[in-house]
Amino acid sequence: MWNDDNNGSWNGMHDGGAWVGMGLVMLLGTLLVIGLLVWIIAMLRESKRESLTVTPTSPTPPSPSPADEHLARRFARGEIDADEFERRVEVLRHARLDRR
Repeated sequence: MWNDDNNGSWNGMHDGGAWVGMGLVMLLGTLLVIGLLVWIIAMLRESKRESLTVTPTSPTPPSPSPADEHLARRFARGEIDADEFERRVEVLRHARLDRR
């Protein structure tokens, strides 16, 4: 291994300096692979957690239509009584069902 022509170095590698560089490259490569594996595992766990979240089974109630809001304001101001309000809301509800 020792060669007199290279003044005591290992085949011209300056006392193993190239081996140190290769060791650093291998260390950085290993750390990169480990980091990538940790990131993949974290993403898989997150996607699994999101898929396990419970979604509501009942639909949210529809927002009131402008006609419903108008009737509610008239009832609140006392322009129509409770019976009239109920009757008109029922008429609106049936009209919506007929449109479907």
